[in-house]
Amino acid sequence: MGLQHFEEAAAVFQETLRGGSQPDAAWELHFCLLQLTLQDQ
Repeated sequence: MGLQHFEEAAAVFQETLRGGSQPDAAWELHFCLLQLTLQDQ
């Protein structure tokens, strides 16, 4: 389940980068990684 979320986050990250909004992309990735960390506990 966690890996699927990570893959979705990576896809969103790449889409956001293509859109030229790097801060948003970085935030999306950070947020998803945070969610994964919380789920693992």
